[in-house]
Amino acid sequence: MTGLGSKLLDAAKRDYQGQLAKTFANLEILINNPVGIGEHTDIVGEVQICIEKIHDLEGCVQIIDNIEKQVKQSHATLN
Repeated sequence: MTGLGSKLLDAAKRDYQGQLAKTFANLEILINNPVGIGEHTDIVGEVQICIEKIHDLEGCVQIIDNIEKQVKQSHATLN
């Protein structure tokens, strides 16, 4: 993989990790202080949305990790 490809994967991974941090923070607020969120009448639904988003984002990070691992293995095989 080129240096640019590595940078692009790193940027995508960092973006997903940032979204994960934000979603975990939102989930923590929903769980620990649901009364403070007056506009949300379906708090269970909001919790489920956060959980599903975390699942998806963690999957994306795992995919990038797998790609990076495969690239390293292929480089090691070539050398």
